[in-house]
Amino acid sequence: MAATLRAHASSALRAYGQNWSREAAERISSLPPGLRRYLLYSQRGQSWRQLARVLELWWGLDLEREADLRLCVALALSRSAGRAGIEWCATVLQVAPARRVQFMELSLETGAYQRQPAPETTAQVLQADQLCSDKVWRRRMYAIFQAVTAKHDLAYLLDGFQLANECNYEPFRFRTKGPRGTSVAIRRWAAHVARAKLTACAQYWPAHMWQDCAEFEGLVEVLRTLPPDQLDPETAYAFLPTFLRVLDDEEEAARMAKWQWLRSHIRNFFEPLTAAHLNYRRKWLQLQREFLLPARRWNCLTVCRRSSVARSDCASSHFGGAGTPHVL
Repeated sequence: MAATLRAHASSALRAYGQNWSREAAERISSLPPGLRRYLLYSQRGQSWRQLARVLELWWGLDLEREADLRLCVALALSRSAGRAGIEWCATVLQVAPARRVQFMELSLETGAYQRQPAPETTAQVLQADQLCSDKVWRRRMYAIFQAVTAKHDLAYLLDGFQLANECNYEPFRFRTKGPRGTSVAIRRWAAHVARAKLTACAQYWPAHMWQDCAEFEGLVEVLRTLPPDQLDPETAYAFLPTFLRVLDDEEEAARMAKWQWLRSHIRNFFEPLTAAHLNYRRKWLQLQREFLLPARRWNCLTVCRRSSVARSDCASSHFGGAGTPHVL
């Protein structure tokens, strides 16, 4: 037992230089004094190949003079396990010098530096950096690093950045999790809506719809499957928001349950609208909203299915005649 303790103590008190491989120990003295002072201790026991990467960072990021960035790099290297920290520091080499300190600060603040990024993640983070102007850079990149920490797919956020740039509108907040391919589906509708030349608020439609796609599961599939060109641009602009706003001010569970019902019946609302007379489409939407809005309508979904209100509306001569398909 005593021999075991002595061996353990001897191992714990080994000289600092003995923590290195032979090749690294022979070359350490050739490293810059500043690197040895600020970064070397956290790398003890690493191979010379790893130290060569640290040296690359030292010169590439000009850490001799960039004290704030040097502190961030030192924290990332000392606190991360494996190669995670050095991979994030290497990514900074591809970021504009003016943004490097903030980049490392956000990675440390969100804890993203502790997770080694996959090559695809690194590429997406750098793409996000390119999509951000200086005015919105820190806010957007904070959302990116949050998504990295939570292991979310960054494709949804990148879609949101692109849409926000195109419509010159910054959403109140960027959700970090949502379906892939939202921008393709939204642009298909937005291109049709843009022909309406509506008020200035209409240009924000893509960004608002992007946020809704994260909140309402399956909305992106609705956008993909329904053909917007079967409606006039003004009605296409109002169609989906009319039904989504019915769900406002509800508790999460109730809102999602109601949305799933609407999602499964959305085509039954869409098809009669395409057959309705152009002058009465907006009125039809308003009637449907008023029909669905009262909470008592949702107490039992069978009430909605049996209701003859929408059917009688569509059967009138104003809405396409008796041959128009039933709504519910």
